[in-house]
Amino acid sequence: DEFGSLIQLGQKMYGRQPSQETEEKINSLGEERKAVLRGWQEKGDWLRQVRDLQLFNREADQLDASTSAQAKLLENLDVGDNLPDVEASLKRHEDFSATLTAQEERVGALLEMANRLVDAGHYSSDTIQDRKEKVVQAREKLKANSAKKRGELDESKLFQEFRTEVGEMNNFVAEKRKLVREDSFKDGIGNIKAKAKKHQVLEGEIKANAGQLKVLNRTGQQMVQRNHFKAKEIGEELSAVNSAWESLVEAVKEQGSKLGQAEAQNDYNRMTADIKTKMADIKNLMNSTDTGEDMRGCKKLLSQHTAAEAELAAVEHKVAGLGSVAADLAEGHFDGDAILTNCNDLRNEVEHLRTPSKNRKEALNQSMKFHEFNFDLQRELEWISEKVTIVSAPMEIQTLQQAQSFGKKHKKLEEEVNNHSVVVDKVVESGKKLLSGPSYASEVIANTTNLTDAWNNLLAAIEMKGNQLKLMLTAQQFFFEVAEVESWIGDKNQSMKGAEYGKDEDSSVKLLTKHKAMELEIDTYSGIVQEISAVATKLINNNHPDAKLIKTRDDVLSRDLKNLKNTAKVRRDRLVAAIQLHEYNRESGQFLAWISEMMAGARSEDTGQDYEHLEILLARFQEFKLRVQAGEDKFSTCENLAKRLESVDKDVSNVDVKEVQAKLTEEWMSLIEAIEERDKKLESAGEIHRFNRDIAEALSRIGEKSAILQTDDTGRDTKSAQSHLRKHEGFENDLVALEAQLQVLIDDSAALQARYPGENGQHIAQQQKIVLQAWNELQDKAADRKAALMSSNDYHTFMGMVRDLLAWSSGLRRSLTTEEKVSDAASAQMLKTEHDNLKAEIETREKTFSEVVALGEAMVTEEHSAVGEVKEKIENVLTERQKLHTAWQHKKVYLDQLIDVHFYLRDVKQILATSTAQEIALSNTECGHTIEEVEAHLKAHDAFQNLVAQQEEKVGSLKEHAEKLIKQKHFDKETIKAKLEEVLEKRETIGMLCTH
Repeated sequence: DEFGSLIQLGQKMYGRQPSQETEEKINSLGEERKAVLRGWQEKGDWLRQVRDLQLFNREADQLDASTSAQAKLLENLDVGDNLPDVEASLKRHEDFSATLTAQEERVGALLEMANRLVDAGHYSSDTIQDRKEKVVQAREKLKANSAKKRGELDESKLFQEFRTEVGEMNNFVAEKRKLVREDSFKDGIGNIKAKAKKHQVLEGEIKANAGQLKVLNRTGQQMVQRNHFKAKEIGEELSAVNSAWESLVEAVKEQGSKLGQAEAQNDYNRMTADIKTKMADIKNLMNSTDTGEDMRGCKKLLSQHTAAEAELAAVEHKVAGLGSVAADLAEGHFDGDAILTNCNDLRNEVEHLRTPSKNRKEALNQSMKFHEFNFDLQRELEWISEKVTIVSAPMEIQTLQQAQSFGKKHKKLEEEVNNHSVVVDKVVESGKKLLSGPSYASEVIANTTNLTDAWNNLLAAIEMKGNQLKLMLTAQQFFFEVAEVESWIGDKNQSMKGAEYGKDEDSSVKLLTKHKAMELEIDTYSGIVQEISAVATKLINNNHPDAKLIKTRDDVLSRDLKNLKNTAKVRRDRLVAAIQLHEYNRESGQFLAWISEMMAGARSEDTGQDYEHLEILLARFQEFKLRVQAGEDKFSTCENLAKRLESVDKDVSNVDVKEVQAKLTEEWMSLIEAIEERDKKLESAGEIHRFNRDIAEALSRIGEKSAILQTDDTGRDTKSAQSHLRKHEGFENDLVALEAQLQVLIDDSAALQARYPGENGQHIAQQQKIVLQAWNELQDKAADRKAALMSSNDYHTFMGMVRDLLAWSSGLRRSLTTEEKVSDAASAQMLKTEHDNLKAEIETREKTFSEVVALGEAMVTEEHSAVGEVKEKIENVLTERQKLHTAWQHKKVYLDQLIDVHFYLRDVKQILATSTAQEIALSNTECGHTIEEVEAHLKAHDAFQNLVAQQEEKVGSLKEHAEKLIKQKHFDKETIKAKLEEVLEKRETIGMLCTH
């Protein structure tokens, strides 16, 4: 735009020819541009606010119109006189609520719009806020009326539903009342069952509907408690239906009782007849003497007896239950005595059956245990006989597999027998339990003895056969292992008969690797042979039947293994020698070729054009020497190999190792001599090149340091001045290091001049003179720079200390001029203590005041460049210190007076309280009705007067204190005078009362 173009043009002009007028014009254009943009922005903001206000008003008008229409619709909605009308009104209200809810989004958008306009600072914010609140109030009122109308509709629907349910309940009561007859139990016993069943159905229906009646009552009472608008009609409906229901329940209960009595008598007679029949059968079974011929028959009899006991317990339970039934039934019954007599007879018969039942059960259990014992014993004897047959069978063992098979079978048999011992012990234990009864004792003892003998014989046979199998298995294992090892030794001897040691190094290494693996295998088999020999020795010592054959096979095996080890050792030594020879031939050939390659580098004549070039040559020569040094290891390797191969077997190789090694040594020594000569030449050239480089570097560093000192910046404040000082100290440390380097350079120059006289010596002396001249100029500049920085640091440090000290002092003086208000003497004393602490802080700061003044005076003495400003600051500091001490002294006087006045007011309060109590006591005019009472009152009055006299002394002290404070021109002397007058007036009143 034009403003921007003009401003840029002015800035260019100002850049070429700066002037105040141009700068003002540029600033004026900038301000005018901002003013125009601000006016345009304000106009746009006002127009947008007008538009937003119109949109807001239009939306608010639409919502107000909709709210008014909905309110009229809600007023015309009727609560209805019957259930269909109420449900129709509820449907209309639900539609109305849905419409109202749908409009909430528009209301929310309107409120959000209003809040946004108000928050944005709209020019008509008050009008918008007022209109928003009216819309919200109208909507809230409409919602409240809607909720109220919904409540009325719900209450109306609840009442109509209640009336419907009450009518249904009255119809049910009237229908069931017709079914109840008072003489229905007199129609005969035959019809009792059918009538009782119908009556139960009737009671069930009544019970089922009782819950509905409770719900109906609860609903009606809740409606009445909520002050339903039909509360009176609801109460009348509930009273009528409850009365009818109670009448029905009472009639049904009475009819049920009479029917139940007749039905109970019929059931009682039938139950007693069934019980007597069952008791006769049980009695016949209990009196039987049959205990069974075997286990099956005994089990059958026990099952029958258990069933009879269960039936007897059931009968006993029924008889016990019949007792209460008979007592209830007999009460008021025409045949009550017969019912009770029948019940007592049943009890006696049940009691008489208990003893026979117990005896019968014990006899059957004893018989069952005896038969079970005989069955188990016979089964164990058969099992033992079967195992004895297996153990006694003959054995034919010729191989290891046969011996192992027989051993496994015998092991399983032995485990089976050991596990079966629990069963045998259990059978024997069961027989011991039968010895307590005399019926079966002799037979049990004989059978138990037979079982124990048979079991011991079986265990002995198994142990004997196990020992035989162990001996056979051990011998067969020995023969099998010996045959396996002998076969292996034969294979290895056959493989080592060849005389091949490898045509080259790789083939020889492979042959040696295979041979080492075979030697490890031989070591492994040596351990196996030792184990076999140990087994053979053990068998021979135990007098095995094949002991002679075992010893022969063991001796042959040990001899064969020893021969195999010797053969393996000879072959391994020859393979190692072959590998070493191949390695020597390879290493010596490679080393000779390497020496030829290194010799060309060792005889080079190049010494470099300058020091950098020389350093490159030296670095390369160092790498060259390292490579040659690394080659020394190769020479040592070849030499060691040659010494080991001097006595090599001619069968392995025909090479003359000594001749080859002599040639190798001669070439190596020639290379070492050439390297030493090359090293001396490079060292001489390096000293000259190094001195020239060090001179150039020293002049460069002096120039860099001199450039650093060209700045005039000494710091704008204490922090920057100290930073410059620290940097300069680092700079001086660098100069110290540089000076040490120059000294070394001068020493090197003298040595080189002595070592290389002539033209080289004159050049070295000239370079030394140039360096010393540049160094002296640099030291002078550094000293001037340090003096300027020290002066700047002193100035900024002094000004900072003055500023901090004056700020602290002025802040403390402001706090000392504040007059605190306290309510008691303790608080005043606390303030006094805090004030005394401030004195200590001020005295601590006295050292700082002295340091600041001393620093300023030193700067004045040294004629600092800012001496006038320094003198002014010294005067300000001294003046501020005097003001601070004066303020503290004034505050001390004020606090002392504050403490005095609070002590004074405390004494005034105590005297006034005492005076008030005394005044109340003197107001009592009772003088007594007898001489004794009068004398007592006189004594009390004398004591009171003495007390008053003592109080007068305190009042006198108080008066002296007040006069002293007033004389000292106390700041609150008016209060002191007023309180003193109040006390004197009160004491005068008491004195008058005492004299009357």
